[in-house]
Amino acid sequence: MQRPTGPRALSNDDVNPDQMAYSDDISLAASLLDEHPEGPMLDYITQFVGGVARSAKDDALVAAADRLADARTKGQTPPEAVKALLDMLQNRLESKIAI
Repeated sequence: MQRPTGPRALSNDDVNPDQMAYSDDISLAASLLDEHPEGPMLDYITQFVGGVARSAKDDALVAAADRLADARTKGQTPPEAVKALLDMLQNRLESKIAI
């Protein structure tokens, strides 16, 4: 099997997120957040949502996920931050925002 012998150049092309995959990811995140509004699973959910939102260039969703993640690193789980994130996810599902 042949493998590169050293570093290779990466493409600078923009990656365009797939709308169906984005909707699936948002749906999964909303479902998980609804089922696990606190506890260790919440850390995974906020990280997942943040990554999906960054890929989709959804700055508002990134900010909401980051606020909740920051609170979690301080040992807090503000119910209003969880609700705000869930509301944003559900809003995106209902309106099927184009990215």
